[in-house]
Amino acid sequence: PLAGGRAVMSASRLELLARCPFAYFLKHVLKVEPPEGVEFDRTRWLDPLQRGSLIHEVLCAFMTRIRKLGEEVSARKHRGLMEEVSAEALARWKEKVPPPSDAIYESERRNVLDSLEIFLTAEENLEEKGEPVAFELEIAARAIELGGGRSFLLRGFIDRVDKLGRDAYRVLDYKTGNPSDYEELVEFGRGRMIQHALYAVALEKMLAEEPGRGRPRVTRSGYLFPSRRGEGLERIVKDFDRGQLRSLLDDLLALIQKGYFLAGPEAKCKFCDFAPVCGPEAPKVSAGKRDGSPDVFAAYDKLAGYK
Repeated sequence: PLAGGRAVMSASRLELLARCPFAYFLKHVLKVEPPEGVEFDRTRWLDPLQRGSLIHEVLCAFMTRIRKLGEEVSARKHRGLMEEVSAEALARWKEKVPPPSDAIYESERRNVLDSLEIFLTAEENLEEKGEPVAFELEIAARAIELGGGRSFLLRGFIDRVDKLGRDAYRVLDYKTGNPSDYEELVEFGRGRMIQHALYAVALEKMLAEEPGRGRPRVTRSGYLFPSRRGEGLERIVKDFDRGQLRSLLDDLLALIQKGYFLAGPEAKCKFCDFAPVCGPEAPKVSAGKRDGSPDVFAAYDKLAGYK
């Protein structure tokens, strides 16, 4: 990524490198792909990834409509609009992915509506109010500088941008997974959670290029969990240290430069596509090799210092 080639990174790709360099090596260096297994599960309509995409789609459409109305989200006032937007999206997904039965569809539909109701309440109770100004904003191969004339290209989509003041902004990403994974997040979650920070610096560059924007600054960045598990929880980082982010990215990308692709000692292998390749004991085996590869482990352990 730092060699001036065409490698374009994403936040998820960098976070995979931080969690388990060996999984990164398999996926992005060797380009190993798991076999396509088409399984029909009669007990479920949408898988977690599809369900997350559906909820993101609804929230983007809903907030776009709210912005056009020039109103603040009110659970009481806008519940009908949310139901209208979600009904349209659910109908599209039902046609695209036929459910195994009406009963299962209805159960999952109610689950989705519960998540959207949680979002309405969470949005109404946001600790710091702002003006939503952009949704699903694309970052198209934006250069992220590390210092010393070096940089890498980043791409992705920002779920939502809020304007907090004249030149102050907030970046929000909707997460439908388990918020407990983010309990350690202070600025960078021991080097494992950097999406919010990457999107913040990318947005600042994008806004600065627009005429009349002044000196834009993303002062808040983080995650909102609109789901039963998340219960509308916020994990917001306030004005993280940009210098620390550059150092973290430098240390992270150094793993690629030096070829330090160890299996992450704390990797959660049961959620990994490559668990059948290296086995569930891979983190323990990797940790057992510390004495034989002190430089490799020291480089990886350094990431944990970024709280």
